Amino acid sequence: MPEKYPLGRVFVLTIILLSASPLLSAGEMQITITEEYKGAIREQKPHGLFHESGEVKLEGGLTPEQVSELKGIINTTDLVVLRDALQNSIILDLYEKGGYAALLNAAQSYLEQYPEGDPVFRPHILFHVAEALYYQYEYQEAMLRYRELMNEYSTSEIYTFAQQGLSWCLMHLGRCDEARAQFKQLHPATVEGFVAAVFGQAINEFNDERYQEAIRLFFDEAGYQQIPLEGIWGPLAKSLVPKNLYYKALAYDRLGDQRTAIRYFRRVAEDYPDCPKAGRATYLVGWLSFLAEDYGQAIIFFNRAIDLVPDSSDIYEIRINLSQAYYNAGRFAEAISNWKQNCRVWGPSVANT
Repeated sequence: MPEKYPLGRVFVLTIILLSASPLLSAGEMQITITEEYKGAIREQKPHGLFHESGEVKLEGGLTPEQVSELKGIINTTDLVVLRDALQNSIILDLYEKGGYAALLNAAQSYLEQYPEGDPVFRPHILFHVAEALYYQYEYQEAMLRYRELMNEYSTSEIYTFAQQGLSWCLMHLGRCDEARAQFKQLHPATVEGFVAAVFGQAINEFNDERYQEAIRLFFDEAGYQQIPLEGIWGPLAKSLVPKNLYYKALAYDRLGDQRTAIRYFRRVAEDYPDCPKAGRATYLVGWLSFLAEDYGQAIIFFNRAIDLVPDSSDIYEIRINLSQAYYNAGRFAEAISNWKQNCRVWGPSVANT
């Protein structure tokens, strides 16, 4: 990069900054990019898809007293269907509350005590076990459970939901070709299942570095509404739009189209400021603008990102980049002030890392 400023001014600035803690020279950038930005998407499948098929959700959940009463009936009845139905209610309650470890313990104890089960409710219990393993990131074990359910309960209503789980597990395990085949064979029983399957397909294509196909499948509002499926534009699709735009931007960045990537990141940052991806999207607008030497825009979005990201390590990273952007833009006083603030908050030892 050609030198933009008189050598004396740059030298003086460098001396001042080094007296506090070392700063990179103009045009260089040391950045710890998130694993998601440089690697695979780790997004999990939407929670609770199975219950959209008609299973009753328990408003407010079961109380400990109610659980004890159900267990009392379970331990005294000889009716297999009643026993499994009541145990499934307990398992479902734990699932809805996110008590996955407790769910696995309760299910294991129950299945050991009552190995023979009802053909309707037993696969429900086993499905929740697979789900609990999945949401605890135990993808290998969850994959085996989903596959076993598909093999043993091919006529159960849980079949397509188990296949969806299997598809996502294969994707998480890096077995993208197998995941692609499962997603293509999948015929979801609900609209929400369809939306989740398309989302999973898009992530799988991204992780397999098939970015053009991923871009096609990461739908925005217009994309969803063009699908001729009644109810498609529901709560799940609406909640996925900012994520889809964010991942679409990542895909464009991987293809080297930073201009379009910035456009989609800005849509997330400005149109969906309350979504979890807004802070990261704002930061990446600044980062890609910095790479394009648009330091004015980089400064604007780095400053916005500081107020949006919750992680202190991310804020430190942003402030480092903000100092560099000020410096490269010739705004030396602001570069010095921002760097000194870094040193006050994190200390020279942190700044040297």
